[in-house]
Amino acid sequence: MKHLLYALIFSFPFLFACEAQQHEVIQPESSLLWKITKDDLQHETYIYGTMHLIEKEFFYFPTSLEQLVSESQVLVMELEGLPDYTAAMNLMMLPEGQKIQDYFSESEMAQIYKFMENEMKMTKEVFDFTFGKMKPFIILQLITSKQFEGETESFEMTLQRIAKKNSLEIKGLETIAQQLGFFDQIPAKELGSMIVSYFEDQDSLIAQTKEMQRMYRKGDLDSLALFMNESAPELMAFEEILLSGRNKAWIPQLIDLIHQKRTFIAVGAAHLAGENGVLELLKQAGYTVTPIAY
Repeated sequence: MKHLLYALIFSFPFLFACEAQQHEVIQPESSLLWKITKDDLQHETYIYGTMHLIEKEFFYFPTSLEQLVSESQVLVMELEGLPDYTAAMNLMMLPEGQKIQDYFSESEMAQIYKFMENEMKMTKEVFDFTFGKMKPFIILQLITSKQFEGETESFEMTLQRIAKKNSLEIKGLETIAQQLGFFDQIPAKELGSMIVSYFEDQDSLIAQTKEMQRMYRKGDLDSLALFMNESAPELMAFEEILLSGRNKAWIPQLIDLIHQKRTFIAVGAAHLAGENGVLELLKQAGYTVTPIAY
């Protein structure tokens, strides 16, 4: 059931609020950067697959990529800028009269409390006071942040700094309410099981997260998709909610935007690959997508 944690890293930038290092150039046949073209598309358009949180050693954002962003007129991301923290917290609140302990057994809560104390340096009392009336999703947010070792970087924050520096317009494909709403569609019992599954083998998950970052750094979208799918096939029941359904909803928005101005699109890399990925859906809509070395 660890597939959800990978989906979070790739697909939900609200979870995580430098100079690029020198690395080898990613080969065109295996790229995170794609050019979108069509006979009637007059504006230069690129789409880039991000990882919403990544360890510094795998972070790669060269001058050539920054130049493509800065030469655009519009930056399109999953969210329009950083989410309002207060609004996001309000959306995470449980209905009146409910508490987070209602979603877990006593033994499961004991595991959660142990994690919070060991990894977050948070006592049971502090956790209850701070998160006791919030949706279980908040625990996923905290767990996901602990999958990474050492310092991390954010592609979204990097992109927004470039956009601000160059006075680019920023457009969002979703709102924070929509993104949080996707998790409301997952039954509470299932979401609770996903959370508890993390505690079965934390070391293994950290190792898998490291491997996932290596694959991402190579720009191998197909391997990334296969890796995510094989990690937890049980969770594919929710793939339509977390990925495919969102991809399909984005296409009309993207088509409208790219015909207006020079556009640079940046979304989680998990959204690009597969038969229901954004790249394939763009092809079905008559566009050509070409991998670009950078």
